[in-house]
Amino acid sequence: MRITPYIGAVGWLGLVAAIGWLDSSTDPAYGFGFFFLLAVLPAAWIHSRSVGLIVAVAATVAWFTADQTARPNAPVGAVAWNALSRGFLFCAGAVLVDRVRRDRSRLVASESERARFLRVIEREMPRPAGTLSLAIERLQREGVLRGAAYEELRRDAERVQFLARDFVALGELQSERLTLSREPIDLRTLITDLVQRRPDRTRIFVNIQEGQSFKISADAARLSQAFTAMLDEAAQASDEDIRIDAERHATSVKVAISVGVARTDTTLRPAEDDERVVGFELARLVCEAHGGSFALFRRPVSRGLRAVVTLPRVRLVSRGRGVPLRPVR
Repeated sequence: MRITPYIGAVGWLGLVAAIGWLDSSTDPAYGFGFFFLLAVLPAAWIHSRSVGLIVAVAATVAWFTADQTARPNAPVGAVAWNALSRGFLFCAGAVLVDRVRRDRSRLVASESERARFLRVIEREMPRPAGTLSLAIERLQREGVLRGAAYEELRRDAERVQFLARDFVALGELQSERLTLSREPIDLRTLITDLVQRRPDRTRIFVNIQEGQSFKISADAARLSQAFTAMLDEAAQASDEDIRIDAERHATSVKVAISVGVARTDTTLRPAEDDERVVGFELARLVCEAHGGSFALFRRPVSRGLRAVVTLPRVRLVSRGRGVPLRPVR
């Protein structure tokens, strides 16, 4: 049995004694019963449940003694009943605080394991994805793969590469381990540059209002990652052309990425949770971290979809360049 936690309980027992003395030396009209929780709860949190229960029992005895001293004419049974009822609350508080402490410790350990697993994935996952793509290209050059079979395997290989790239970033965003370095950027320029660097740029059409300012305060690298992930998912969803529409509103900028749907399509419905793939989930977390929102819509009878991003134009007030990510519901 470990002795150290019980040695630490001596200080909390001294605090209980001091509260009991204060309670017994003041007018009975002033109640100090719940002040004993100032000793019970920290003892359970810092040390253990057993130490918390020891302090809770001591607090019950101290409360009984102080009440009996302050009201000598009161029935002993009534005083004892009141003390036991307080003692039940003290013990329940110790048990609950200890349970919260244990759950927190398990979550910390689980997050540590998750971070270690993400580092392994980040190191190992891109290797087979790159090898698979090179093998498919070699087979195509040798004439083993042709036509539809080659295109299907090539798209699947690209999909694996996208997952290898975005999976780790998604995990880091969900665990709130990343920070945003905000600076003024032109969203029009960011989107245009992304499209121009893509090999499938000929099938992407950009429609951004002319004569309007699309400057926002954002992390350019993270926002580029989000839009790249959305474009990759759109390209994988359908072979049709991709359309990017951007509009400026009074306090926000709205960007819609559509594939396989018309601008005025009324058959779109919000995507279900099981229809959200890694790329769109990554985009959602990045957009919400910037104080914006993300919505995904799909057509019920086709592979058409529309991803809508809304970002605030007003700079969020913060200290320094690093802005921590918001919690994810």
